[in-house]
This record gives sequence, C-alpha cells and structure tokens, in this order.
Amino acid sequence: MKMRHYILYFIVLTGLWAFAPSLFYDNSGKPPEKILTEYFPGSQVKIHNIVLNNEDKLKIKQWSGFDTESSLVSVYLVVKNQNIQAISLADIHHVRTQPEVVLYVFSPDEKIQYVNILTFREPEQYMPSSKWLALLKGKSLNSDPLALRRDIPIISGSTMSAQAVVKHARISAAIVKLYKQKFLKNLADS
Repeated sequence: MKMRHYILYFIVLTGLWAFAPSLFYDNSGKPPEKILTEYFPGSQVKIHNIVLNNEDKLKIKQWSGFDTESSLVSVYLVVKNQNIQAISLADIHHVRTQPEVVLYVFSPDEKIQYVNILTFREPEQYMPSSKWLALLKGKSLNSDPLALRRDIPIISGSTMSAQAVVKHARISAAIVKLYKQKFLKNLADS
C-alpha cells in the first residue's frame, strides 16, 4: 500500500513539474532583438557583447551607486538609416531567489524610453505593473535622480522587485553613458 502512495506522489509531482514553466510570467518568449524591431519598425538591431574591465566597473559604480554583478554585458544598438534610435540592455538579476530579465531601452540622449519585464519567476503579485514601469520613462542619470522613494514611488507588496528594477536601471544607464561614444564612433566607421 505504501508503494502505491509513493508512485502516485511521484506521478503528481512529475505532472506539476511539467506544467511549472507556465505558472511563471514570461513575456511571449521573444528575444530582445525581436521586441526592439517591433518597437522600432524598420530598424536594425546590432548586438555588442562587452567585457567590462575593472576601470569600467569602477566608473559604473561611481555613476550608478551600485556594483555590477557581471563582467559580460550584451548591448542592443537599434539603428535606422545610420542613426541610433536606441541603446538597450537585457539585464538578468535575482529578485528574492528567482531570476528576472528586464529590457531597458534608452534614447540616444541616455533617457529611459521603455522598460519591459521579459521574465519574472517570482509570484506574479510581486511583479511591478506596466503603469509603474512607465514612471521610469524619461529618467536618466544626468537629469533625474532615478531613485526609489525620491522621484519613483515604492510599490506596496513589491518592494524588492521595485528596488531591483530601479537598481539595474541605474546600472544600465551607467553602462549606456560609458559606451555611447564608442557606439557612435563604430557606427560612423561602418
């Protein structure tokens, strides 16, 4: 009799495991370059993989106020008619214990144009709403403090998620600031 219970228990767990991915938020499974070409019709997306050195990391920390968690960064340069339309980063970080992937899109003047949560593995009630994410639009390290509780309200019940989104928006903005001139030079040379 006990063996039947173990077998039934195993079958139920296996079935739950098979359906577990559908229980998490995943924004259509589209890669960042596909989302960017839809957001900027007629544009091309050029992917630049950058390895941050110690000097870069120190500048990013100085400008953003936070350490970078990775030395490898993928930057998506959105180009139309040899002009930069946007500079974007898909940032992967943890909220509580699960990963979150956020697409940060910056205008050429380093202001946030768009923030999109691509993957969120925590319970959905902790995910910031699109209305709250829209509050980040127009923010930058240069003109706005881009700071939680100062110019961006905290989200009741989603404090850790809000902190992670704003922290990584600041880090992403610092990376854009650091590499923007290189992107412009590379674009002019191509």
